[in-house]
Amino acid sequence: MKKNGCYTGKLGELLTDYIKKNYSESDYNIWFDHGDTSKYDNAKKPQLFLEKSEEELYYLSQADIVIARNDKVEVICEIEESSANPKLILGDIASFLLGEKIRIKDESESLKVDNPYFILGILKNKNSMVCRRAKEIKKRLESIMGNKGFINWNKIEIICSDNGYDLIELVKSKIIKILDSHL
Repeated sequence: MKKNGCYTGKLGELLTDYIKKNYSESDYNIWFDHGDTSKYDNAKKPQLFLEKSEEELYYLSQADIVIARNDKVEVICEIEESSANPKLILGDIASFLLGEKIRIKDESESLKVDNPYFILGILKNKNSMVCRRAKEIKKRLESIMGNKGFINWNKIEIICSDNGYDLIELVKSKIIKILDSHL
């Protein structure tokens, strides 16, 4: 069994290498959790906050991967590797919907969260129902909340696989497609 976060770390490393190879330094910045800090100086814990005022932020959750362009978050990615029960899925989606700022560990500046893409990758371990449940939760939230002007439900995607390496390839491909479409 792999250590918790290994697929998240590997995805962050693959995306970092791809971004460095295919874009100029001014195009995108990426930060991720669970990475090898001796090799990747951007393997820092991105944290999602609710903003009460410019000086007062309330911690909501930690994000696995954040990609920004010009201090504006373009993609937030969450990878659930071990357990994706309905409560956890709701928490991931709620944090994303409520989050207004991202702070990176050991950095003072915050990034604006304004309608980015949210990718929820789920590793289906023993429970094959988890992906269907996650998609039903998203569908139900969308029907309750509708399009309130600040939520673009088409920018929230759930990607599932029963193989960790396949999952990171699927998520990586989706994120690259998003990044390429913004340049």
